[in-house]
Amino acid sequence: MAGERTLDGESRIQYRDYMASIENSATELATAVRKHRGIENGQHWGLDVALRQDHWRISKGSAPENLDLLRYIAVNAVKQEKVKSCG
Repeated sequence: MAGERTLDGESRIQYRDYMASIENSATELATAVRKHRGIENGQHWGLDVALRQDHWRISKGSAPENLDLLRYIAVNAVKQEKVKSCG
């Protein structure tokens, strides 16, 4: 699958390979890819924006994996919370 993007006046074509069980349907494949990217973007928004995941520079031992696990737990706990707003 190819996509073209223009940045600072320079156009580039990016190619991506996908493996799927969809046969001979570019429309179905494109729809599946867009849905997958939407899910990925939605899940990572909370980590990247709300918890500023990209700004952390922890790299020793198992600390990165442990901190990631705690972040996922925090995001999932907030998503599951059913609180009525006042107003």
